Amino acid sequence: MWIEGDSLAPPCQSDRDVVSKIVEIARVTPAD
Repeated sequence: MWIEGDSLAPPCQSDRDVVSKIVEIARVTPAD
């Protein structure tokens, strides 16, 4: 269920950062 935006986030980032990003994006974009 990963989105294109996820590829922009380097693996160096903490899982929390990644999740936060996903959640933030999910809020503005409809999750199928």
